[in-house]
Amino acid sequence: LLLAVIPAFCCSNLEGFLEEFADISKEDQIKKLHDLLGPHMLRRLKADVFKNMPAKTELIVRVELSQMQKKYYKFILTRNLEALNSKGGGNQVSLLNIMMDLKKCCNHPYLFPVAAVEAPVLPNGSYDGSSLVKSSGKLMLLQKMLKKLRDEGHRVLIFSQV
Repeated sequence: LLLAVIPAFCCSNLEGFLEEFADISKEDQIKKLHDLLGPHMLRRLKADVFKNMPAKTELIVRVELSQMQKKYYKFILTRNLEALNSKGGGNQVSLLNIMMDLKKCCNHPYLFPVAAVEAPVLPNGSYDGSSLVKSSGKLMLLQKMLKKLRDEGHRVLIFSQV
């Protein structure tokens, strides 16, 4: 999202963005980034919003992985076959790392630098938004859900954790 929104207002490509915001620890850099994102992103803390929210409705929806996700999911399992097949259960740290990699893959394959290299890049150096969505089963479903909810006049609040 950041790379899809920022180029129109700040920098023409990723390198320009990284150069502009190289030292994000500086207060003025943080303020500038907040000012750029402000019109596009509502940033609130859960604690501030929670008191005015209706009761949570939780619905578990099974989502198919994209082709790219399937490819990397299989690669992760194949690469770690020995640790997964060990009779002693394998090293607990190793198994947790494998699980975290599988979880990252299920969220979005571009969370792996090797997969992000495969991402189509626009002439201005930013990622193609439609390719970002098509690479993740979750994002494809979210895009459909958001369109339907918007068309029906609903409001949506998304909390995200990586």
